[in-house]
Amino acid sequence: MLALYAATTGIDAFIRTIQPSLSGGNVQSTIQWMPYSNETLQQASLENKPVFIDFYADWCVPCKELDASTFSAPEVIRRSKDFFMLKVDLTSTDDRKTEAMRAKYQVKGVPTLVFLNPGGQEIADLRGTGFETKDVFLEKMNQAMQRAKTQ
Repeated sequence: MLALYAATTGIDAFIRTIQPSLSGGNVQSTIQWMPYSNETLQQASLENKPVFIDFYADWCVPCKELDASTFSAPEVIRRSKDFFMLKVDLTSTDDRKTEAMRAKYQVKGVPTLVFLNPGGQEIADLRGTGFETKDVFLEKMNQAMQRAKTQ
């Protein structure tokens, strides 16, 4: 039955269908990204959750690698549920909001990966620039979670 389904729908659709069962159950297949807003930061503080911000651009090859490899890993997707996961698109350089975000977080290039504690302060030693493997990124997520608990 599964082989017939795979043959008629294509292997990609088949894998997406069975991925939750392969990864241990009821896991969404992607990170639930939100746009950056002050309201989101306030909600993170109220819920005592750390925040992750992915500064990216459409033309950025390492950004696409992060999406395809690191951010799609089941372990990262599972852990992301403990965070407010935000994306900031820095593709356009003539947008005042974009430039304000770049200045506020001192983003010099993309990708820039920023972790904030639930109070909104950056956890500076967890900042990343460039591609990070799933294992490196997951370790940073775990460290951010630990620090959130002790805050």
